[in-house]
Formats: sequence, structure tokens, C-alpha cells
Amino acid sequence: MSNKIERKFESILSPIQAFVREETVSSGFLFAATVTALILANSPLAEGYFNLLELPIILVIGMSKVEFNAHTIINDGLMALFFLVLGLPDGVDMRHVIGLSLLGGMGFTMSIFITELSFSVDSQLYFAKIAILCSSAVAGLTGYLWLRYMAR
Repeated sequence: MSNKIERKFESILSPIQAFVREETVSSGFLFAATVTALILANSPLAEGYFNLLELPIILVIGMSKVEFNAHTIINDGLMALFFLVLGLPDGVDMRHVIGLSLLGGMGFTMSIFITELSFSVDSQLYFAKIAILCSSAVAGLTGYLWLRYMAR
């Protein structure tokens, strides 16, 4: 079953990889997209352009609902596609990416913790701070252990 999925995945990625490897065409496409975005952002059409970027996109599967905007999909989706098609830098593989993602969870929860410190204190806020601190410790420890033992 996984071989079939891998072959299907490769059949989808192969044309994209070939397009990206053709440096002249892909560079021209990137340059044209950049110039178009700059022109639109600095023209009378700018308001419509920025509204289009903030257009909500909702994905519903069963009882689950995920909401994005076009700007997020462009940033995150194209970055993921970039690493998927072009590959990661030499010496870096998905084990390293997973470990750094876990460590990133530590930074995210610590930023929430620091933000919460600036608000007024009440009993629920105390427990929220403890939960954020614990989740940050778990994320940091998990990231460290993953990178130490799994990403060799």
C-alpha cells in the first residue's frame, strides 16, 4: 500500500521537480511573480490585493474545520513545497526538522507565558501559567531527546 502511495506521490512531484530544476524558467516565473506582487501592492488595486490575501479559506472534513487565509497558505504552503521539491540542505533530514519543530513548541509556549505575565492576575491565570510552563518544559525536553537520540 505504501509503495503505491509513494509512486503516486513521485508521479505528482516529478513534473514539479523538473520545472524547478530548469533554472531559467523557474527564475523567470519567480521574478514575474515578485514584480506582479510589487506592482499590485503599490497601485490603486492595493486594497483589493490585500483583501484577496486575507480572504478566508475554510476546509471542513467531517466534524473537523480548519480555517486559513490566502496569505497563510501562500507563505506556509509554498515554503513546504519549496523544501519538499528542492530538498533540505546537505546533512539535514526530516529527523532534524521534527526535532527543531519540537523545540519550536517550547519557544511558542514560552512566548505565550511571557505575554500572559503582562495581564492582570486571577486564579485561572495562575493555572494557565503553570500549564504553559509545563508544556514548554515537555516540548523542550522532547525536542532535546529527539535530536540527541533520533537525529543521528
